Amino acid sequence: MTFALETAGPETQNNLQEVLFRSYFTEGKFPDVANLVAAAAEVGLPEAAARAALEDRRYEAGVKKEAEESSRVRGVSGVPHFFVNGRNAFSGAQPPEAILQALRSA
Repeated sequence: MTFALETAGPETQNNLQEVLFRSYFTEGKFPDVANLVAAAAEVGLPEAAARAALEDRRYEAGVKKEAEESSRVRGVSGVPHFFVNGRNAFSGAQPPEAILQALRSA
């Protein structure tokens, strides 16, 4: 995700997130290097650069740090996890009405 942001900006990063969610949760594709590179290419990111970023693991330390911080400091214990207006709202799958209520209460 950081690679997408740095390479092409927030819109491409968001598009990549959508492709990755669809790929994993709908199509059942494991996020290995080949599938991650294919997802990057689908949103217009350069395949060779995406593969290099994954293989040289340049973002690994940052991802681990963010995950640890989210767990320890922000109370994230699973996915999905929702924040509304920067505050911890709820964790886990929720019915649409619960999400709407959290947004309305914000």
